Amino acid sequence: RPPLLPEVISGSLAITLGETVKLDPSSVRLGKIAEATLSGSLAQSLDATALLADPSARINEWQSAAIDVQGDLDFESLDWLARFLPQLRETSGALSGTIAVTGTVKDPVPTGRLVLEDGSARYRGLPPLEHAQVEVMLKPGHLTIDRADFELGASPVSIRGTVLSDQEFPRIDATITGTEV
Repeated sequence: RPPLLPEVISGSLAITLGETVKLDPSSVRLGKIAEATLSGSLAQSLDATALLADPSARINEWQSAAIDVQGDLDFESLDWLARFLPQLRETSGALSGTIAVTGTVKDPVPTGRLVLEDGSARYRGLPPLEHAQVEVMLKPGHLTIDRADFELGASPVSIRGTVLSDQEFPRIDATITGTEV
């Protein structure tokens, strides 16, 4: 089992095979970690006979196939993150969001929005991060931090800005304000 996956994954996926591969609205539960609702389509038929006859041609067709996938995510708790980072002693909060992927299988275009409510983290050697309220938007080539308000060691901090990733090196344009930080 991959380390980031929970022990129990449950739910159902409703997939329709035809001229396109269609995922009807489906709900998946990732143990006690999260719930996701997914739907979408892939503009390519699944022809097993053709795939076996000429796998590389079919793979090329699939890579150029248009995709249109949407999902809603709801992480009820973030305490599981501490298991994967030894210096991170504790995490909490609720993370939710929406994501959409369009484009092609080879060149996907993700967009989305994530919201963290009442987040906190305790990292060895650093002051505690508490009462985090964060909203970020993902668009092609950049991530916008609409709001990142939190307390770092009981001092209020706010961050607003953009991370541009459509260049050779990511560029961060941000305003950070705080008191006694």
